[in-house]
Amino acid sequence: MANRCESPISAAVAEYNNPPTPELVTRIFQAIWQAREKLANGVKFEVTPCSFSQDELTRFERENRGVSYLPESCATQGNRYVLGTVFPKMEHGSLRRNNIFPNSNSPSGWFDYEKSIKAPYLGIMENEFSDRLFRKGMKLLSLNQYAVAGQDSKLFREQYLDEEDTWTYVNSCIGGNLAQARFNPDGAFSVIWNLYSWDSSSVVGVRSSETKIDLASKL
Repeated sequence: MANRCESPISAAVAEYNNPPTPELVTRIFQAIWQAREKLANGVKFEVTPCSFSQDELTRFERENRGVSYLPESCATQGNRYVLGTVFPKMEHGSLRRNNIFPNSNSPSGWFDYEKSIKAPYLGIMENEFSDRLFRKGMKLLSLNQYAVAGQDSKLFREQYLDEEDTWTYVNSCIGGNLAQARFNPDGAFSVIWNLYSWDSSSVVGVRSSETKIDLASKL
């Protein structure tokens, strides 16, 4: 199934320059999502012009941050199953219809993220990073954003996020605990809730986005 969109996506990725222009970023991600749309069983993916300036894109490259786009039609808990359709290798319950994996918020559109394969800030506790992110006007990635960023990482850097045995906190909360997610090298997806806010783990870190969304919502 993946072969149906492999060639146009490969051509789009080959265009990428560092640092890219907003116009180039728009064109590349429009091509990527147009190809993914062919796998989505009739769901449409609209990609708006890149909202980041040239200066921001240059800074993101300097700070080792990636840029991704999440269409509104696959940005929520309710329509996250669309990502499972487009990326069948992920094979996880959070990507099925009527799943029980909520987003604390569900932003769509352009977002940035730490693109290192291993999660940054390993060993940090939730109550340490939540205030820090709030002060900087940043947010944890939603489960949907993380899933798309991981797939884009595979396209642009030939590895999924966290495939080297780390986990990333995502903005999904059940029973008061934030979730942690990761990819396996084969593309399989995992989500767990096993750390309290005062816990830490040497293999769990944080990725964040500067996307301007409601800071009053729960981290």
